[in-house]
Amino acid sequence: MKELMYACLNGNLGDLAMDDSMAGHEILGFIDDYLKKLYHHRNVTLNNPHAS
Repeated sequence: MKELMYACLNGNLGDLAMDDSMAGHEILGFIDDYLKKLYHHRNVTLNNPHAS
């Protein structure tokens, strides 16, 4: 799923097309969750840079 996310964000979907299907909603939900985790990790790291 992560590879599909990066392909979508880079515009390299090839034969895959994003439409209003459930698959399109699933990848958008995956991207949203991924970004939330990324921002959370960034904020934790910025608030405590010496934590492992």
